[in-house]
Amino acid sequence: MNKLFITFILLCLFVNLYAQTSITKSDKYVPQWMSHLPKPSNPSFMYVVVTAEASTLEEAREACVKRLADNQQLRRSVTVNMDRESVQNVHQSVTNGRLNETINTYSKVKVNIKGKEVELTANRIDEYWETARIGWQNMYVCHTLFAVATSELPVLFDNVTFSRKYGIRGFARSIIPGWGQLYKGQKVKGACIMGGEVLLIGGIIATESLRSSYVKKMKEQPKFFQKYNSKADNCENARNICIGAAAALYVYNLIDAIVSPGAKRTIVRKQEFPLIQPVASNDFSGVSLSWRF
Repeated sequence: MNKLFITFILLCLFVNLYAQTSITKSDKYVPQWMSHLPKPSNPSFMYVVVTAEASTLEEAREACVKRLADNQQLRRSVTVNMDRESVQNVHQSVTNGRLNETINTYSKVKVNIKGKEVELTANRIDEYWETARIGWQNMYVCHTLFAVATSELPVLFDNVTFSRKYGIRGFARSIIPGWGQLYKGQKVKGACIMGGEVLLIGGIIATESLRSSYVKKMKEQPKFFQKYNSKADNCENARNICIGAAAALYVYNLIDAIVSPGAKRTIVRKQEFPLIQPVASNDFSGVSLSWRF
């Protein structure tokens, strides 16, 4: 049973190592927004995830912007020329003596469709990329999270930050071993913890069953008392080892759920007012002051 458990752990580590060496990723874990889009705090914009692939990372990023226009039905099936202007807005704040910095890149995409110029205002929030084998060529697959304006009204983008800490969220789920890690995006670790606990509990049940069987035979066949007593002691030792290992793995599971960083989770906060942000266009450049009543 112990050999089976060790083999299982080694297999999980091998699979994890192979996955990391065969695929290059921008982040160890897939960010939370890949499966759960954040909710905008107001109707002036929406969150969109755009995926594109190319032979280089820069080309994949450029393709994401083009597909963003496609998704907003700006380019349609027409060949267009695109010009982009980007302005970075750096927001810094100090919380409990710790500096938090948020960098928002406001991109204004100008698209010419059938002679009519259309503007798309978007905020590039975050990206996640990985390499993949497509055909005979290694390609970059880039996933980009955008906040996209949905109207011509003043756009009030949210202040989006990220955290890898889950605190009580992960701890509460780790009452079931491995669930907290799976929730945090640590799929291999979560599967190993969950599988390890199942194997160890199975070992406890199996060894205790054998021990009870040998104890019963000791009473039924007194002449083989020494033989069955020795086997019962061995089963008891194996059972105790499984109990200790299961307890240790469970405690590790609880501590790891709180301490270890997981996949980036999205934290959305409304913009604080008054809001000052840079503005740029063909006619002028400067800053705008917004006040919500």
